[in-house]
Amino acid sequence: MFKLSLKYIRYYKKRTFSILIGMILSVAIIVSITILNKSANQADVDRVKYEMGSYNTVFKNLDNIRIEKIKKDKSIKDRGFAGYYDSVALSDDFYLYVIRANTEYIKLGSSFNENSFIKEGRYPKNDNEIAAEEWVLDVLGEELKVGSSVRLKLKDRNEERTYKLVGILRDRSEFKRTMTLQVFLPLAHNFEGNTNVGMVTFKDENSIDKSTALLSKKLNMKSDNIIKNRELIEAYKNLYNIDKNTVFSFFIVLAVSFIVIYGIYSISILERISEYGILLAVGSSRKQVVGITLCELVVLSAISIPIGYLLGLIGSELLSGLVGNVFTEGAVTIGKLVIPKEAFIIPVFIIVSVILLITVAVCMTISKISPIEAIRKNLGKGKNHKKETYKKAASRNNLSVYSIITIRNILSNGRSFLMIVLSISIAGVLFINASYLSFMEKGQADNISDMMGYNSDYKINFVPGAKKTDGLSSDELEEIKFLKGVKDLSAIQVMYSRLMTSREHISEPMYFEDVNSKPYTKDIMNGMLVKNLKAADRSEEYILKNNMYGYDDESLDKLRKYLVKGEIDIDKMKKENIAVIRIPNPVNTENKNPYVANFKIGDKVRIAFSTKGTNTEEGWKVNYNDESYEYKEYTVGAVVNNLLDYDNYYTTDNSVDVVLSSDIFKKDTGITQYKIVSVNKERGINHNVLNNKIKSVIEKKPGVILRDLDKEIENFNILNKNKQRFMNAIVMVLFIMGVFNIANNIKYNIASRMKEFGMLRAIGTTDKSLKEMFLMEGSLYGAISSMAVIIFGVLVQYILYKKYLTIYINPIFKIQWREYLFIIVVNFIITILTTYLSSMNIRKTAVVDMIRNNE
Repeated sequence: MFKLSLKYIRYYKKRTFSILIGMILSVAIIVSITILNKSANQADVDRVKYEMGSYNTVFKNLDNIRIEKIKKDKSIKDRGFAGYYDSVALSDDFYLYVIRANTEYIKLGSSFNENSFIKEGRYPKNDNEIAAEEWVLDVLGEELKVGSSVRLKLKDRNEERTYKLVGILRDRSEFKRTMTLQVFLPLAHNFEGNTNVGMVTFKDENSIDKSTALLSKKLNMKSDNIIKNRELIEAYKNLYNIDKNTVFSFFIVLAVSFIVIYGIYSISILERISEYGILLAVGSSRKQVVGITLCELVVLSAISIPIGYLLGLIGSELLSGLVGNVFTEGAVTIGKLVIPKEAFIIPVFIIVSVILLITVAVCMTISKISPIEAIRKNLGKGKNHKKETYKKAASRNNLSVYSIITIRNILSNGRSFLMIVLSISIAGVLFINASYLSFMEKGQADNISDMMGYNSDYKINFVPGAKKTDGLSSDELEEIKFLKGVKDLSAIQVMYSRLMTSREHISEPMYFEDVNSKPYTKDIMNGMLVKNLKAADRSEEYILKNNMYGYDDESLDKLRKYLVKGEIDIDKMKKENIAVIRIPNPVNTENKNPYVANFKIGDKVRIAFSTKGTNTEEGWKVNYNDESYEYKEYTVGAVVNNLLDYDNYYTTDNSVDVVLSSDIFKKDTGITQYKIVSVNKERGINHNVLNNKIKSVIEKKPGVILRDLDKEIENFNILNKNKQRFMNAIVMVLFIMGVFNIANNIKYNIASRMKEFGMLRAIGTTDKSLKEMFLMEGSLYGAISSMAVIIFGVLVQYILYKKYLTIYINPIFKIQWREYLFIIVVNFIITILTTYLSSMNIRKTAVVDMIRNNE
């Protein structure tokens, strides 16, 4: 069997080469997807470590006994400790914290290794020495260098001390993002009190929750004193587990590989079926004949798998710079490839599965025919013709004889016809829905860009401790607007407020239960959605803490792209108490409602806000004795599900926010200053030069932060464009494989009817008539498959839309009519061209050979 299979491989060179190409491409795609998936997830872990810290869990309120237990616990890999020493009031509610900490605590607060967190100098050793991050020194507003003396007025100790700055540390992203200012003293030998914190990482990165629970039990700690690095835990889960989308990709590759390889192999079977018949006639068993097929495919897979591995590795290396956020939620850059064992195991499993499926299919084909039928190359289709179908086809007087024959020929082999339509449909539906996913991904990227503040070249914000009246005035905005190089400017006002609401407006209570359970909301705010103990009626039985924004005309105009219902009439909003409300989309909640609240157009919303001039954490809690709150009522004129910018404190983006025209905002609150300002530059302007010009206007403002987003936006856009390119590349490879399969199936269908075409020529059918028959057959394939593509394409699009409705921000259901038109044109070109080329081959074959079916 083995020798015979080798002879078949050498004899049918074209078929062998085609099968090898199909197998090699399948293996290469799987290897690339697996490696890039693992590498991207590892890069995502690194990104989260950088942004959120590399710690797994933080334990608060530790005493000496618990600290000693943490030091000795064998499940822990790294541990860092810190204790509060004192604080320095920079403004009414903005503090610099003086912390005693060891170097491990600082390293675990980011992704630093060894001494990489020290940019200049060294870490403090003595009690009169301090170290601080570079951005903290910038906020302090002094030209501090290593060796400088720093005078700090300690609030708790009520004294002023002078420290020597011995080290400048690299910025920790999470602390910088949340504006948590810290300077560091060396860690004391003995920990004072029981308010110390410990950061730990565990040896088993895939079971952090379990390890945390076990250690918590040993320490006898309540959940209130435990903070998990949730984003890092999820990133580790993605790293160590194959996600559903990747598994789905493997099944698509398996299905396409089987259809393509089986389509090619089916033609090979047709060509050698008489040889199989001879083998059966001289005493070979059907099992032996099937064994030849199995040996042949095993040999081909043994050749293709190593080549596929090599191509997959090369492809992974070439694509690694393009696909940072294809497999992850956040944008990441793959620094190095991670090659998991699955990259070698899964391709073998896929190819073995394809081989077994093809072997079973061949076995079923061989079992249905006798040796004599096989020798004659008669696959027994003639006796399966359905007379009823023929009569229906023949009864159509408006059809020519050749048209009737064409329809009969197609219907005579329903399985082959179905395989052709299925091949074309799968390729078309895959292409169209990949395009639709690409369209939704682009929209989602734009939405995330806005949420991250990447919707302008420069962003001006104020620190959380800034007074309500702090901000940029209209005159200062005008000064920035007229700077050389500024293209446009939009400004937003912010007020921390409360929305008085009823139970009926809360469509997803579990969403708010989840938000209320988070440490920040629970400890700092005493909850986001809380019972109104002073409610006069049920219409105000709940208090929902939220943000109220005042948008200038430019911002309101840009907000229209997030419109869900209603309209944003800027002129009307400037004169009347009309509000736009932003409602979050819940994810993974019990009821699966698209929005967490169900306010309708025309509803009245009552907003409460404090008239005090400060933003204190104490004010974020509900104090029923506080008489400083004012109440205003607004009519809902529009609903959106995203904002251009969010205030990074208080409720951030977790609540139902209210947007007013800045004119009404100023009138109702008395606040005229703007706290969030977006500036875009003209093309070709040096971003550093313009950054310095803007800085010169605002630098005297207390608590102001100017961010130049030029590089961040560029990297974000590049990653998203590369993601699109990678997805399109994978789809195009599968689409090309599908096109080859379509051509092979049509050629197989025509080749299996060689005898019938020979008889038609023998009774006088001209080459012109044959050509017309083939063209009509190709057109029928194209028309029927195009109808299938439209039906199943729209159906799959709708399923994808419903799936992403509660995952993406404002997904849009859009018929990709250009893609449908493209696929329809391609369908007709492939089917007509393939049938026409096949007809040329038939017209060159002698009539006698065709009747004998000898190629």
